[in-house]
Amino acid sequence: MEQASVNEKRSVAALGYSIYLLEQGITFSHTPPYLISGALTGPESWLIHLSIVSQQFDSYIRPILDFLKSEGLPLAIPADAVQHNSILGGTGGFQFTGKVISVRVSRTNDLTRITEKMRDLTRHCRFWSHAALLFTLPYATYVILMYGVQLATVIPESLRDPRETILTVKPHSIFWTLDALGFICMGSSTFLAAFALEKSDRKACRLHGFLLANGLPISTRVFPP
Repeated sequence: MEQASVNEKRSVAALGYSIYLLEQGITFSHTPPYLISGALTGPESWLIHLSIVSQQFDSYIRPILDFLKSEGLPLAIPADAVQHNSILGGTGGFQFTGKVISVRVSRTNDLTRITEKMRDLTRHCRFWSHAALLFTLPYATYVILMYGVQLATVIPESLRDPRETILTVKPHSIFWTLDALGFICMGSSTFLAAFALEKSDRKACRLHGFLLANGLPISTRVFPP
C-alpha cells in the first residue's frame, strides 16, 4: 500500500495534475496556468470557483471530477502544483487568484443544485477552515489595536515622559490583556486549521503537527503563572 502511494506521488510529479483527468478519461487542453476541459465561456452561463490548498487537493479532486464528469460540465484545474500555488498566492495574475477549480454551469436551474453538491464534497474542509477563520478576525482586531496604540502613542510619549499611564503595557494591564487575547486567538486559529488538512503524506503530517504544536501551548505562553 505504501509503495503504491509512493508510485502515485511520482506519477503526479511527472504528469502534473493531468493524471487526475486521465484517470477519469476526461479530455483536456493546456492553457497556462490551467488544464481545461470543455468551453469555460459562453452566453448566459455561470462560473463556480473553488479554492483548495495544495495539501488538500489530492483528497478532494477525484470525487469532484467524478461528479463533474457525470454532469458533463466544462472545468479547469491547475496544470501542476507549481501553478496551483501560483494561483493561490496571486503571482500568476489577479484574474486567476484563488480560482483553483473553475466550473461552468450553463443552465440557471442547475446552478443551485451543483453549487450545493460542490459544497457537500468539500464540507469537511470548510468546517475546520471556517472555524479557524473566525478566530483570525478577533486576532487581527486585538493585535492592530495593541500595536497601533503602542507604536503611535505610548512609545513616542514615553520618550518625552517615562511615567507609566493606563496605556502602558505591564502585567495584567489593559493592553497586556489585549496582547494576550490576540495570541490566544492566533493559537486557536492555527490549532483548528490543523484539522482542515488531510494527512495524505509526510509533508502534510508535519504541517498538521506544526499547527497543533503552535496552538496547544498558547495559553501557558501568554499567561505565565
